[in-house]
Amino acid sequence: MSSLIDDLDSLIGQTSHSNKLCKVFILLSKLDPDDSAALSKLIDDNSVSGASISRILYKNGYQINDRNVNRHRRRNSGSGCTCP
Repeated sequence: MSSLIDDLDSLIGQTSHSNKLCKVFILLSKLDPDDSAALSKLIDDNSVSGASISRILYKNGYQINDRNVNRHRRRNSGSGCTCP
């Protein structure tokens, strides 16, 4: 067996990026219930841009960019995060 195949086989069973919770989900779980509910409501409201949400989060000390927000919005789709 070639070393390439050995190296590829070593990846089997490792945790992949797609099995990890995203930054937005982690933040939502750490915020107090009122803040978490308010943020969830905004994330679920597509009339509010991911960039606007990200600016507010950065202003309050949370390093969540618009790509993180938009990816979480698409959760459980082919291009979103795997969060519940």
